[in-house]
Amino acid sequence: MRYLQSLLLVLALLTAPVLAHAADDLALQLRKAAAAGDMKGVMSAVNKGAKVDAPSRNGMTPLMWASQEGHANVVQYLVARGANVNADFMDGQASPLLFAIDGLHANVVKILLKHGGDANFRPRSGGTPLLRLSRFRLAEWDSRRKSLVIVNLLVGAGAKINARNNRDRTPLIMASQSGNAELVALLLIKGAEANFRDKYGQTALMRATEKGFHNIVHQLLAHGASTGRNATCGCTSLHIAAESGNQRIVKLLLKFGADVNEQDEDGWSALMLAARNNHKEVVRLLLKAKAKPEQKDMDGLTAAAMAEKLGYKEIVKLLATNPEML
Repeated sequence: MRYLQSLLLVLALLTAPVLAHAADDLALQLRKAAAAGDMKGVMSAVNKGAKVDAPSRNGMTPLMWASQEGHANVVQYLVARGANVNADFMDGQASPLLFAIDGLHANVVKILLKHGGDANFRPRSGGTPLLRLSRFRLAEWDSRRKSLVIVNLLVGAGAKINARNNRDRTPLIMASQSGNAELVALLLIKGAEANFRDKYGQTALMRATEKGFHNIVHQLLAHGASTGRNATCGCTSLHIAAESGNQRIVKLLLKFGADVNEQDEDGWSALMLAARNNHKEVVRLLLKAKAKPEQKDMDGLTAAAMAEKLGYKEIVKLLATNPEML
């Protein structure tokens, strides 16, 4: 009896490496087929005993590969076979849903959400699926259209519209600084809060102003975005627009009631910032809006003094002009 037990143990030890190698080969076959969208190869590997969630060395499961590449039929098959739709990639860096979103694969996103994909999965970076999508700079209309479809899918699955990442930025802030006007409009319709601030005190309006996205600035203002101060530096969107010389955005902010004489923590007004950066037309706009040229900063300097110090003679002359004559 002992002899038989010993023999069985020896046989098990001898065959274990062979079986393990065979399992590894099947898992590799499955991952390759999933990544390539080879449905026959996927089915063959699974039917031979490949585990549907067998990860590669870096943690990529077959479902992650198929989701990343946009192979909806493979995703559907793997999910039906019990693949984990919320499998965790590299200790919290990503999930199948995030891989699908990176590729703007709306059909795959729909399948994953339908089968329990977590619409609020939060990787270590803090970027939920909606935050991940909102950061993309999409130049082509087709890509922007796909992003809108995915947003609707995510929100329908319970995605938090005002989720924050590790920098306290919301999807609206991310979309505003990325220049995706259609996404900004959709997020506002879905209830995104226009006045949330990130950890640096900046709002979506400030981010859009900084990037020069006039149409997004207009959308945000129309939805009640505040033109008030940044709690960190005391600056406003008007300060940002004046400093960069963006006439269109300056006009828009003034139209929506921005305080033309607001001063930041250094005592600088929008007029001072425009003057010290030699933005003549912005200086003219601000003066017409009743900006006070006599205001002084923390060092006791006026806009004219700053311009004169920098050699901007035309700005100095303009600041000395009666606003009624502009």
